[in-house]
Amino acid sequence: MPTSHKTGLGLNAWVGSDCPMRQDFVDDNTLLDELISTHINNQEQHLSAADRALLESGIVIGRYTGDGAASKKIALEIQPKFVMVFMMMNPAVLYDQGKNYSLVCSGFALAGISSGAVALSGSTLTVYQSASEPSAGGQKNNLNAKGSSYFYAVFR
Repeated sequence: MPTSHKTGLGLNAWVGSDCPMRQDFVDDNTLLDELISTHINNQEQHLSAADRALLESGIVIGRYTGDGAASKKIALEIQPKFVMVFMMMNPAVLYDQGKNYSLVCSGFALAGISSGAVALSGSTLTVYQSASEPSAGGQKNNLNAKGSSYFYAVFR
């Protein structure tokens, strides 16, 4: 015979004088199965609409071809918190031993903070190309070289 004592989930909370029967356990297991199955199958319960939007579109990958101008502005689909830009098929930085300077082929930016070759303002990404050779030991921005291909990863 089931107890009159119940838990918050409606399960039996037997006391020492109760004589539980098999059906009591079956009923408790059925109730637990229904509650857990409903919870597991509820796709909306743990994430807000804003959280879900971030997960569904949190990263945007894009590419562009350099035009050789001193700077190039790229309109982004989202307003990111962080962006990375890389020249395709090149390391992040190349050192030219003969000219004694570094060629910067990558860049990173946060809103308001940049690595020098890349800037981020709202949903606009700006990349820079140095027009002249730097002095010995300097660096040359190389993120808009004419005809070169680049890719970027933008994080919401």
